[in-house]
Amino acid sequence: MKYAMWLLCVCLSLMASFGWTMSAGDLQNLTVVQARFTARVDGSKREINVKDPTKGRYLVLRLRADKGDGEDRIWAHDFVLSYTHPANGEEDRAVIKGIGAASSRDDVGIEEFQLGEEPYVTVKGSDVEFGLVAYVEPDVTDVALCRVGAAPLPYHIGTERLFSVWVTSNTDPDRGAKVADDLRAAGYHVDAVTLLKEDAVGVKVIYAKGRETEGHAVADRLAAFLAVTPTVVEREDSVMAEYDVLVWLGK
Repeated sequence: MKYAMWLLCVCLSLMASFGWTMSAGDLQNLTVVQARFTARVDGSKREINVKDPTKGRYLVLRLRADKGDGEDRIWAHDFVLSYTHPANGEEDRAVIKGIGAASSRDDVGIEEFQLGEEPYVTVKGSDVEFGLVAYVEPDVTDVALCRVGAAPLPYHIGTERLFSVWVTSNTDPDRGAKVADDLRAAGYHVDAVTLLKEDAVGVKVIYAKGRETEGHAVADRLAAFLAVTPTVVEREDSVMAEYDVLVWLGK
């Protein structure tokens, strides 16, 4: 297994000779900041969906790294996900389906992913955060992110494949935090609560295309917890590109 991963990364390293100004191996102190699963990812020109989430979901890895000053490109195909199926020890690989750059460390989600044949993002400055998307089967518990010109980065993803929920609020901070905690207790992946635009009103649940069941389940949970009847709608844009459901807690 170790030899196969080493050989894979050596092969990837050869790709760096094709004239790219920076390869993934030039990124220093690469770490996984966050990992979540989703059944749909929106891109600037297309989208990708999982038809049956019980057979696999998209793993979204948010990464942080240091690089030289200036503007550089990070290519999705400089990376590949390597893992083993626990039941039979069979090795497997997952192609990186998309890549997106975070505008700042304060952003909970990636605003937009680049999907397609040769996706890349352009990043500036010496401290960058970006996200990678790969399809992973439900039995996989550990992965290794291989990249051009560097050693693999191992990461434990566990066995849970929780639906992801983004909570945003412009009301009492305790209200948003309590809603997030209640949803986590119900088995959803919820990140830190973000600030909703000040003029937003009402409680709304916005679900990704194909995630209507999860959207209404979250709405039912909110109705019981907050004693309100949320408005439930399907998402129309990519503001929550890597989340299944958005919870909007307006005044």
